[in-house]
Amino acid sequence: MEKYFSTVANVNSKIAKWRIFGSDEDVVKAIKRVVWLLSFGTHHIMETNVLLLRNYGFSDMMIKKIVLRNPNSITQKPEWFKDFLHKVEKDFRVTPDSATFLYGFRALACQKQSTLEKNIGIFKSFGWSDDQIVEMFRKLPHCVTFSEVRIEKALNLYMKELSFEPAYLASRPALLACSMENKVVPRMQVLNILDEKKLERRKLALYPVLMLTESKFIDYFVLPYKDQIPDLHESHKKLVTS
Repeated sequence: MEKYFSTVANVNSKIAKWRIFGSDEDVVKAIKRVVWLLSFGTHHIMETNVLLLRNYGFSDMMIKKIVLRNPNSITQKPEWFKDFLHKVEKDFRVTPDSATFLYGFRALACQKQSTLEKNIGIFKSFGWSDDQIVEMFRKLPHCVTFSEVRIEKALNLYMKELSFEPAYLASRPALLACSMENKVVPRMQVLNILDEKKLERRKLALYPVLMLTESKFIDYFVLPYKDQIPDLHESHKKLVTS
């Protein structure tokens, strides 16, 4: 055990000059996820990648987030890093000084190129243009990291059932990030019940309804109708927690 912490201290002393990690605990977190960070053969690669990120304007805090969330990325060849940084800036038009550049880099770096192409292909199969996909990415990069099933389920509901246009969704990608099972469907069901019973309710479009916190949604669309529909709250609660 003493030898282990001695090793950690040595690793930390190497990394400390980059000021990426603030404590031994953070070093341990990274090592637990990618044990070969202990290999000093990767030291120069890591140092080159850190310098590359700094040249792109990444702060030490931002670099720390990248390393802690995806330690494997910092050990990749610098050419790999450059490729993804180039894609974020050139292909998706996110400038390095943008608040979403870090998230864009992380979104691309966390998945295989083949997976990214398949996901983008799904959007295109629903009629999305390159510009609309770029707009979505610039607002919420991790939308391209969802599973194929999740993307198709969301687009089928929003576009085929609700007739939302690609431009509308691209400008409001938070809709795509909402859980179909735990938020979108349960809330739509509540609204449908109220409308079927011709009860007066707040006339909000689906987007602002989905952006409400759960407590606000309950206050606006469930509790006011507890007398007319006694089981509405309980049935909605079961759907959300199932």
